[in-house]
Amino acid sequence: MKRHIYLFVVGVLSVFVLFVLFPHLAAQDKLTSEVFGAIWNQDESQILSWSVDGTLRIWDGTTGKLVYTLQHDAAVNGAVWSNDYSRILSWSADNTARVWEPATGELLLTLQHDDVVNGAAWSNDYSRILTWSEDNAARVWEATTGKLMFTLQHDAAVQEARWNKDDGRILSRSNSGVYECIDQHRCLNKIWIWDAASGANLLTIDSLQDFVGGVIWNSDETKLLSWVADGWINVWDARTGDRLLNMRSVGALTAPSGTLMRLAFSRGVVQGSSVRRTVLMPFWF
Repeated sequence: MKRHIYLFVVGVLSVFVLFVLFPHLAAQDKLTSEVFGAIWNQDESQILSWSVDGTLRIWDGTTGKLVYTLQHDAAVNGAVWSNDYSRILSWSADNTARVWEPATGELLLTLQHDDVVNGAAWSNDYSRILTWSEDNAARVWEATTGKLMFTLQHDAAVQEARWNKDDGRILSRSNSGVYECIDQHRCLNKIWIWDAASGANLLTIDSLQDFVGGVIWNSDETKLLSWVADGWINVWDARTGDRLLNMRSVGALTAPSGTLMRLAFSRGVVQGSSVRRTVLMPFWF
C-alpha cells in the first residue's frame, strides 16, 4: 500500500512540475501530437504531414522513417505537392506561404502576407502561385522567383480562392461576419471573380447576408454555385452576377462536427448536403 501511495505522489508531483513549472514544454508536447493533415506523393514513396506545432514532415512511405522536418513559425494550415513532386507548397498562421524542395528540405521561397494565410494553390501550369489570407487579400506570385505580381484586394478575410481551368480567371469568397450588411442588398460577405492576368475585378456578388460557406464553377464555368450558413443555396450567372436559382434549406447549412460540407453540380442537377431536412439530396464528403 505504501508503495502505491508513493508512486501516486511521485506521479502527481511529476505532472505538477511539467505543467506548472515548465508549461512551455507541456504545450510543445501537446502541439506536436496535433496533425492537421497528411498526403502521399505520387508513387507513395513519401508521406507529407503538417501540424499545429509549425512543422511539415516528410516520411519514408515504406519504413515510416522521418526524412526531413520543414519549419514554419506557427501552425501549418495546409500543404500540397507540385505536379512532378519536386516542390512542396505550404501555408501557415505565421502569415506566410512557403515553397520547399523535398529532395533536400531546402526552403526555396517565402511569400508574405500581413495575417494568417488560409490557403495557397499553384496555377494549372505551375508558373504562378495564388495565396489568400485573413488580411483581406489574395495575391498572385511568380512560382520560380516568388515575385509578387499583383494583389486582389477584398474588404474582408479571404476564405477561399481558386483558378479556373485555363488560369484566366480567379474565383474567391470573403467573409466579414454574420449579417454584416450595408443595406438589404449589399453585404460584406462576397463572391468575387478576377482577371488572372491583370488582377482586375470582373464581378462582385455582394447580396449574401450570411457567411459564404463555399462557391464553385459549373463544368463550363458559365455559372457559380454558392451556399451560405443561413441555409440559402444559389446559382449565379458567372458573367453578369444575376441570380438564376435560389433554394432554401429547412435548416441552416451546417455540418456535423469534424466533417466538411460541400455542394456540387451533377448532370445539371444541384446536389448538396445538410445536417437538417433539405430540399436537396444529402451527402457528405
